[in-house]
Amino acid sequence: MGTFIAGLRSRRWLNLGVFALGVLAMVVAVATPLYARSSAEHLLDQRVEQRPVYETGLSIQTAPQSDHADGAKPPHPLTSDERAQMLAKVADLVTTDGPDRFWQAPTTYLYSLGDYHSGPRTYQIKTYWRDGMCGLAHVEGRCPSAPGEALIDPLMLESIHGQLGDKIQVIFSYSTGDDKPAGELKVDYTIVGTYAIDDPASPEWFNPARTFGDGTLRPTPLGSRAPMTAPSLLVDQSSITFAPSTVAGADRPIDLDRLDIDSMDAAESALAAWQVAIANEGPPVIQPDEAITLQSVFDDVDAEQTLLSRVTLAAVVPLIVLALLLLYVLVAAAADVRRQEVALAKLRGFSAVKVVRFAVAEPVMVLLLTVPVGIALAVLLERTVSRTWLGGTPFAVTPQAVASAVVVTAAALAAAFVAVLGVVREPLASSLASVNRQRGTSRWGLLAQGALVMLSVAAVVQMVTSDAEQSSSFVELLAPLFVAMGASVLAMVLIGVVARGWLRNTVSRGRLSSFLASRRLVRRHDLVQLVLPLLLATAMASFAASAWKVADDWRVSKAAATVGAAKVYYVDTAPSRLQWVTQQVDPDGRYLAAAVPPAPRTVGGGRVGLVDASRFAAVSAWDDQWGGGGVQRVQDQLTPPDGPGPIEFSGTRVEVEVTDISLKGELNFPLEVWVRYLTASSGEEHVVPLGTLRRHGDVTLDGFVSECEEGCSLEQLFIAGSSSSVTDAAGRLTIGSIRANGDTPGDWRTDDPDAWRPARPFGDSGLAPVDIEAGPDGLALRLTGEPAVIRLTTTDIPAAPPLVATATTELDPDEDEPDAVSGASVLGVRTPMVLAGTAEALPFVGSDGGLSDLTSALREYGDQATDVSITELLVADGTPSSLLDQVEKLGVPLTDSRTESEELGLLRSDAFSLGWRVFLLVGVLTLLLAFLGVLALAVVQLRWRSYEVAALRVVGVRRRDLRRAIVTEYVALLGMAVIGGGLAAVGSLLMVLPSLDIGTIGEFDPPVDFGLRWLVLAGVLGVVLVVVLAIAFWISRRTVKQGTPSTLRQADAR
Repeated sequence: MGTFIAGLRSRRWLNLGVFALGVLAMVVAVATPLYARSSAEHLLDQRVEQRPVYETGLSIQTAPQSDHADGAKPPHPLTSDERAQMLAKVADLVTTDGPDRFWQAPTTYLYSLGDYHSGPRTYQIKTYWRDGMCGLAHVEGRCPSAPGEALIDPLMLESIHGQLGDKIQVIFSYSTGDDKPAGELKVDYTIVGTYAIDDPASPEWFNPARTFGDGTLRPTPLGSRAPMTAPSLLVDQSSITFAPSTVAGADRPIDLDRLDIDSMDAAESALAAWQVAIANEGPPVIQPDEAITLQSVFDDVDAEQTLLSRVTLAAVVPLIVLALLLLYVLVAAAADVRRQEVALAKLRGFSAVKVVRFAVAEPVMVLLLTVPVGIALAVLLERTVSRTWLGGTPFAVTPQAVASAVVVTAAALAAAFVAVLGVVREPLASSLASVNRQRGTSRWGLLAQGALVMLSVAAVVQMVTSDAEQSSSFVELLAPLFVAMGASVLAMVLIGVVARGWLRNTVSRGRLSSFLASRRLVRRHDLVQLVLPLLLATAMASFAASAWKVADDWRVSKAAATVGAAKVYYVDTAPSRLQWVTQQVDPDGRYLAAAVPPAPRTVGGGRVGLVDASRFAAVSAWDDQWGGGGVQRVQDQLTPPDGPGPIEFSGTRVEVEVTDISLKGELNFPLEVWVRYLTASSGEEHVVPLGTLRRHGDVTLDGFVSECEEGCSLEQLFIAGSSSSVTDAAGRLTIGSIRANGDTPGDWRTDDPDAWRPARPFGDSGLAPVDIEAGPDGLALRLTGEPAVIRLTTTDIPAAPPLVATATTELDPDEDEPDAVSGASVLGVRTPMVLAGTAEALPFVGSDGGLSDLTSALREYGDQATDVSITELLVADGTPSSLLDQVEKLGVPLTDSRTESEELGLLRSDAFSLGWRVFLLVGVLTLLLAFLGVLALAVVQLRWRSYEVAALRVVGVRRRDLRRAIVTEYVALLGMAVIGGGLAAVGSLLMVLPSLDIGTIGEFDPPVDFGLRWLVLAGVLGVVLVVVLAIAFWISRRTVKQGTPSTLRQADAR
């Protein structure tokens, strides 16, 4: 035992290196599967949270008993006992053993649905009570505590010009019997405060539909059939008394702290059992419209967990292999140091078994100590990284982690045994020799090297011949390992050849330091052991960093294309109105822009998003991978040529003189002249008739135009039948003059031959139904007789607006407009566009589609834009909140939003991204392990190197030449390993990167740029070279410092 302890002490630095490598190998082997499990738990939380709360939680409702209306008079009010019974009923229905395990405690609520009148308009409104509501909302004033008290939405309070203490009336309707008009009960509520809810879709509020409403109390957009809804009034429970429209309910959001990977099946079973139980409940219990299920979520998580496990396993295998290789080399070096001790044991008559036990006891003890320390550090590291990257996730010991710990321990012990066995089998005479002669590569070593090369070649052939795409197979993920192992064997052979040639060239000429370095490489092959770990680590780190960068760059690109701006609000405001609001609030165009998302693909045309081209560069998201010359160039391509601008006028009436009328036709006569314009005061679009045309003769039309006192801008003049219907009129007429009666009568340019053109949409033929000639007498129109609405507009907007499309978009040539393609405008209406530029991807449309100017689209199809259901308000990064407040005050509700950073966060939290993050982390750890191994091996060799340096100093070699020789030797050797690792990484990336799964690529997602990231590769190789140089300089100084004549005397004494 004393000899054993003395050996541990005398070789403490060497054993410390073995211990450090063993601990690091154990940390990675255990922490990686633990982190993979935490990532899977994080994925489960993310996927559940991405679903609306009401789709993953439990909810049940009940109505009052049916004896609250006798058909002759208003129903009697609900009593407190009846409300309590209703709440107790729903609370009992959602409280069973299954829900109690996986869902949060129930929250009960009551609401009644009534009507609120604001001027001529009627809005649906709820009086709503929810348990703990005042603590969940931001309340200004006080919480309702008595019947007839209410909290109101602050924007609604501003819209009705109210204040605290005012009363608001809600009208409840009830049936008075068959074939009888509905009765009404009017209830006044005193406003005692306002409330604001941060997130009405949060688990605490469960369902946003119970509180949502438009606080501006605007009318429903034209063409919409949805009922107008005002924000709910929050009231005390005692205010809920109108039985016919009252509902009591209970909610239970899912409890993510209790749901984990292992309990997914149990949660789905509990959910199914609960739904079966409540299905047997009859009225007044209100059954859910659809049964909820979590199975699809759990299936997605299972698939992502499988992928994540495969990626993490592929990431950790090379590191474990490297750690075991370094352990083997270090243990072999330690055993080599103990050669004479082993020889003495043989001389003392120890049996072969005892000699082996004696030789292997020291490394086994050190390696066994690494197990508990490595496991403890692995748990600590995994918890730290998980909290940093994933937030709070449950901890679980996985079978994979246990298996990894057992495999690493067994492999390390086996490597130690094999390394020691070589010294034990050495002849006694060789063990007692004072000089350690270098042994040649054994037959088994040559076979192992050949097997590595063959395995690498077979793996490369399999990857090259595979036609799989986006597969991320285990073999492909291990590509850098296979290539690096084969390259390392070839590099070790090549180093010997190069070293001998180098030595021949430096024997007769060259510096002394070069001669010493080349002689050292030729005479002592143990240095070549440093090549394999560094080459492998460099290849793995370079591959991991490049692959991660490719995947992350694509996620950044996808987030920018999906959202389209730093932040986007989805509103139901008409496009023209929203564009006007942005121009009023942000006249410089630095922060806000209006946009219309692309409609579904049209026949023969592409998906086209419509944006305010003048603000595109300042507001829209852009990724440099998309090319196209940059965002400013795209804006320039989208912007129509400079022109005189639209016709502007003011007043209350517009007069049009029409002469030389000669028309014939049968469809929808008599004809009317209409005008479509935008108001300067509100941005609203109006279409009004100016008067009726005769078939023959002259006529002066004098029509009323509303809201133009402050100015209006012309969109179109058109001639149509009654109610803007099409006509087959043929003939001629001349518009002699047009003028408004306000301060700005308008420059109508009726004598300018280049000022007017036919406007779309045309008739079925696609040809303009009118020819225009301008002269001193005015605009001479010749109508072709094709059934259509005869539309005119000014030429400041081109007939075929510019289009910037993605390179992969298939656009058909337009049949009627030369040099134009068939694009799509508002609601996907086909229209000719001029292709002004291309890019790899674009905001809003991704990889398939194009962008065009919103102003140009509204000029042609503005009367159809009222049917656009969703308009987008684009908000640039750094937009002052005061601007958004002004937008809301102008009647644009900003409730539904999405940000580019949130989208990127979601993309970076999927299994693919988490897996590549693990791959990158393990690549960095592999480099650290290689640096530690190289340094440890260099320290092990330091003793023998110091003897050589001392001998050379005795014969007169200068210390500077010795330091330079050592630096040259290490830089040449390790530099070749670094370059070989870089080349192996490049080869692996070229072979497998395009086939790796980097994420779920949708139909319209931007393309993945699989090009090599040369800056990333250069950065990794640069860091490795700097560390190698630092190690070389440190070793050279340390070796020369220890290589003194006294070192030789100490060796002779031993």
